[in-house]
Amino acid sequence: PYCEGKELKVCLINSFEELEVGSFGILEPKVSLRQEQGRQLDPSKLEVIFVPGLGFDERGYRLGWGGGYYDRFLSGLPGRGVRIGLAFQ
Repeated sequence: PYCEGKELKVCLINSFEELEVGSFGILEPKVSLRQEQGRQLDPSKLEVIFVPGLGFDERGYRLGWGGGYYDRFLSGLPGRGVRIGLAFQ
């Protein structure tokens, strides 16, 4: 994903070389790739979503330190698809 305004967008990448440091110092798809034909992905079609967080409760609610980007992104998706929370031990 990458940040556009207050929204997360999803872009197809083929290698780590297609990433650059973006918002919050996080690797994102290079700006030049985001507008290429076939790179934009429909988030509702995602089958697995990895979600970063500082911690998660037993119901899967997350504690993060960003600006609520993932919370807004996830709330706009249909219920299907696997969501996997990633946090440091």
